[in-house]
Amino acid sequence: MSANENRPATKMRRSVKPFNAREIGRTLTEVAVDLIRSEDRNIESRWFHSPHDADLFFWRDDQKNIIKQQVTFFGQLIEWNVVEGLRTGVVVEEEGSDQKTKGSPVIRFDLDPQKHTLEQGLDIIAHTAALSEDDKRRILNNFVNGPRLLSLTPEEVLTRYGSYVAGKKTTERVAAQLASQLATGGFWRGLFKRILSAIGIPKKPM
Repeated sequence: MSANENRPATKMRRSVKPFNAREIGRTLTEVAVDLIRSEDRNIESRWFHSPHDADLFFWRDDQKNIIKQQVTFFGQLIEWNVVEGLRTGVVVEEEGSDQKTKGSPVIRFDLDPQKHTLEQGLDIIAHTAALSEDDKRRILNNFVNGPRLLSLTPEEVLTRYGSYVAGKKTTERVAAQLASQLATGGFWRGLFKRILSAIGIPKKPM
């Protein structure tokens, strides 16, 4: 048996429906707002859904910075976050071990962002009436300009994300707080590493 035969089958979640950005945007309505609380930060998440197989998610911090955003439509996906920048991809369903088991959706990112997918996503956002003009502007700017932490100066990092170290009187205490965050990995690891660099604390080998 080959290695490929051992892999679970996948099914693309693409649709043959005609693409209509205006209609998708018009029908995207907010269905959930959640606040994720922790000792040192609060993150607000918002979810908008359209019956035309489309969803919009975005997350922002206490300073109203959007730190991650995602649009899915007809099985296609556009995502931006402040650590990894812009990415596109598709949503696939991993099929279960038997026909009775429902698969779970999995994101497969493209090696490089796909221009056509991005343009369609921007068109949807531009027609999303449920968004405030300020949120719409921020989301479009993030997708178009793709700002990342690595492209920001230390001063810009602290201006935008300085609340994560607010109230700390010494760099040693800041380092102690952020060291625990670095161990979590992923998105927050990248964010806190950049803050460490911005405030002049050398990163220890992990």
